[in-house]
Amino acid sequence: MTSVLKYTQGKSLCLPTAPDSVRGFMQDLPLSWQTEGLMLKKGSRSTVILVTLEQQSYVVKIYKKMPLHRRLRYALTKSRAFQSWDCGQLMCAANLPVARPLAIIEERTFGVPGRAALLMEAASGDDLLSIVNNNTRSDHELKTIASKLENTFDRMRDLKITHGDMKATNILVDENLDLKIIDIDAAKQHCSSSSFLKAKEKDRLRFLANWKNKPLALDIFRSVYS
Repeated sequence: MTSVLKYTQGKSLCLPTAPDSVRGFMQDLPLSWQTEGLMLKKGSRSTVILVTLEQQSYVVKIYKKMPLHRRLRYALTKSRAFQSWDCGQLMCAANLPVARPLAIIEERTFGVPGRAALLMEAASGDDLLSIVNNNTRSDHELKTIASKLENTFDRMRDLKITHGDMKATNILVDENLDLKIIDIDAAKQHCSSSSFLKAKEKDRLRFLANWKNKPLALDIFRSVYS
């Protein structure tokens, strides 16, 4: 169940449980589509910023305005921002380890999407690639992480969900070895088994490519995708 933010230039949604600080922040954001905070990622398509609202940390992903010819294809379909919102809610409902999206806002002109912002719970931990590269976890701990990943991917298989960009940098691991999968813009729930299996194989190959020159890690994570 969601509620609508006060925004007249496009589409907006917010979880009813979101704090008033989140609602106020998202409603003010379109005034400039910029905010202060710790820059986590600055890419050609979006920027990701860690913000603090009333002493609580959140991550906001601000999607830049793409060229018109690219935006036109989203006029009748979901934008990447709303695809991330929908799949994030689905995965949270299925108890999959993703950062819960709390609010989304997207400008639209004659149905064509422009800029957008997605605010999520902040996920703590180090990314899995850094953990392996820096040898910050023992083999036993890596096997525990692999087991949790296997359970996660098995659940995603049951729901026919694929991630779309299964880099090890998109898997965060906290001090308790709990996982969070991030950057789910390309995540999708498939309607057919054939579509799912094709996309799942891409996820599997991308995940294994993380360990191309790391034989010990490859041995631990090889069987994660069944």
